[in-house]
Amino acid sequence: MLFFVLVFAMGWGRFVFDWIGHGSGDAGLFIAAASIAGLLAAFLVGGWQGFRVLLRSCLRWRVGIKWWALALLIPPTTYLSAIALHVVLGGDPPGFTFLINEWHLAPLLLAVVFTPGDGPVGEIGWRGFVLPLMQSKWGPLAASVLIGTIYSLWHLPEFLEQGSFQYLMGMPFLFWFTLGGVGNATVMTWLYNKTGGSALISGMVFHGSMNFWAMTLLIDFSMTPNGGLPPFDIDLLVIATLLMVLSGALVVLLTRGKLGRGIDHPASIAG
Repeated sequence: MLFFVLVFAMGWGRFVFDWIGHGSGDAGLFIAAASIAGLLAAFLVGGWQGFRVLLRSCLRWRVGIKWWALALLIPPTTYLSAIALHVVLGGDPPGFTFLINEWHLAPLLLAVVFTPGDGPVGEIGWRGFVLPLMQSKWGPLAASVLIGTIYSLWHLPEFLEQGSFQYLMGMPFLFWFTLGGVGNATVMTWLYNKTGGSALISGMVFHGSMNFWAMTLLIDFSMTPNGGLPPFDIDLLVIATLLMVLSGALVVLLTRGKLGRGIDHPASIAG
């Protein structure tokens, strides 16, 4: 598919060229590739009409307060449940450094989370462009599994880039990262279909909430210049991942695999 060719070519390009030229892969992943690839593919596949359909999906905000609340609250609820379970099983709770000492910087952190080069804006491509096309062809469940898997494996360069969050998780965590990606993708497909095809709510808002609360709840993140990235409690991250998978499984069971996709399902870029 055109989108995947573009997103891998642009996303991995900087990493591959650096590896070829210098023998190292510390350039990392070009995160903005997903949004650029989505916009470009929408135009190439559907012309200006396809481009407009994608933009409407990314700007669709009138979906009902319930769906805003679910997109915003599912991630922190999952993480808090993971922390509680982790403590019950004998683990140490995170220090909540940011929430205790730097809570006043929350607007700044949110601004960073939603910059064009970060994950949520990339949902222009993942949820806005490719999801409606894939679920029209293979159905919502298969589309969720495929997108979640491909999205996670697309992050491989980040697991090789020193100083990234994924590098600190370690390459073995790629397995759990992929499982969590599939679980989240399933929930996001459900939100997408229930909001009439809003990539804004199902993609950007959900992904932004996921990133913000992961940094402030699961690790002792700090925005101070010399704070750096703290060590990760892998056991806690595994528990959080399992709960993400459980959330996706519950949505599948409750919707009998339809993930909110009915007869009047959202149109794809191709019509």
